[in-house]
Amino acid sequence: MINRVEVLLPGMILRDGKRILEAHSTVTLIRAKRGLILVDTSDHRWRQRLIDALDAADVDPAEVSLVVSTHLHHDHVGNNDLFRNARFLARTEEEPGPEYAAVGEDMDVDQGVRLMHLPGHTMGTMGVLVQAERVYFITGDALPTKENFDKWLPPGFHQDKEAALRSMELMRDCAEVLVPGHGPAFPIR
Repeated sequence: MINRVEVLLPGMILRDGKRILEAHSTVTLIRAKRGLILVDTSDHRWRQRLIDALDAADVDPAEVSLVVSTHLHHDHVGNNDLFRNARFLARTEEEPGPEYAAVGEDMDVDQGVRLMHLPGHTMGTMGVLVQAERVYFITGDALPTKENFDKWLPPGFHQDKEAALRSMELMRDCAEVLVPGHGPAFPIR
């Protein structure tokens, strides 16, 4: 079986200059060999949109076996409670909480599905590299939007600009398609 990547909800950011007025993360489903993996769950205000997107993809939340949080900002974890049977993974510089298993090093979670550390936005940000019909990198806020890629700008909020730019280089070098933290997927080759 080949992995399949489906963007269930492309995220968005609404800004007024540098001030963020509204932000909802992208939610991505990976149909992997050992089960269903969800990357980020967006924010609670998009709960019904997520439920509708899961329904349209013929996915019962109880069937999701793994939820990967690219980082623990509220706009990426607001609907985690929908996935009561899932195991939760996060990489963070702080204790992620009892519901999470902390990711220390890059690791494979399924055949062709690898969690990778992408510091910069937060020092614990991670993404998911997926070998599917193409090579996908689900970036979280290591790459918030296509505009960040096109203009080669680190996330507007970052803890380490140089680390953020190195993470962007890694994503660019590994992937054919990028799935940003707040927007639709786009091909880069």
